[in-house]
Amino acid sequence: MDSEENRRYEYPVATTVTVGTPVLPVLHNPNNSNGDRPHFRNRMLVCLLAVAVNWGTSLRIANHFASQVIPVPSLDFVTRTCKRAYNITR
Repeated sequence: MDSEENRRYEYPVATTVTVGTPVLPVLHNPNNSNGDRPHFRNRMLVCLLAVAVNWGTSLRIANHFASQVIPVPSLDFVTRTCKRAYNITR
């Protein structure tokens, strides 16, 4: 009776298997015995790439936001104003 009751409440468990492919190829030389750590180097390159992409997109977003919020005068307006200011101080 106990086993019948347990079987009634058993549910199938789905397990997922993921197979990851490395972003950068692992350079492994079996003849290399100087302690070179290619995994560490590859991880550092991936981190550097991630930081560079994050920094670049953050600057682009900040530039786009600032150009939408802050009105920028035209180049002709700026040069005329500078010339007027220069002529006044002469």
